[in-house]
Amino acid sequence: MYKRAIFHKDDKQISSWYDEIQFQGLMNSQSNYYIVENNDKEAIFDKDGKQVTDWFDWIESKGLVEGQSPYYIVRDDGFYWINKLGSTRVLGPFKEIVDYGFIVDPSKSIIEVETPENRTTKIIKEELESFFEEENKDEQTR
Repeated sequence: MYKRAIFHKDDKQISSWYDEIQFQGLMNSQSNYYIVENNDKEAIFDKDGKQVTDWFDWIESKGLVEGQSPYYIVRDDGFYWINKLGSTRVLGPFKEIVDYGFIVDPSKSIIEVETPENRTTKIIKEELESFFEEENKDEQTR
């Protein structure tokens, strides 16, 4: 089995060795992030080789990795979850992400998801931002 790593053009090794490294993100000059796969799990790393997410079954490159927003979607244990860089909070579970909306296009104001109960619902950008900001407010009062 081959292993892969990212190297800078000056031969400096940026990443460790992994089973797979996706081309979206850092390697396509879309952002400072990239997705690696190791032992059938995926995680996001930054340009300095620092791991910025936990390991999941799957991570969508749209959003954070492709440089469109600070949000990223993961799939774990059969469900999708919405995450934001730097936050420990997650929103979900969802059966499906129907429309990525503002995660991939900042001019949009909603995303659409399917709940585990097979209902389609919309999440407004301001509501999602407020959800993730609550964590910061909690930390400031400690």
